[in-house]
Amino acid sequence: MTKDLKVGRDSPGYLLRLPSELREEIKREADISSRSMNSVILSRLVGSYGKEKKAHKVEEPARSMYYALSETEQTLFALLKKLPIERQLALITLLK
Repeated sequence: MTKDLKVGRDSPGYLLRLPSELREEIKREADISSRSMNSVILSRLVGSYGKEKKAHKVEEPARSMYYALSETEQTLFALLKKLPIERQLALITLLK
């Protein structure tokens, strides 16, 4: 897990409802690695978000084009990225 993540009893809590099968998988991983379930969940979340950031990195030329967009255009772009890929492609086709 990332070293800069400090979680203790005084950290804000969050009740998370899990399907029993998923809870058992997390419990199994925690037991095997001698960690808490919380630690396993945090590790997975941090890893997932880290991969997402790497996957969405924009190449340098595209990045400069992005920053040339107006604030409204950047907002629209951010909303477009949240859509499923099929919807993104459909909207792009409509805009052509």
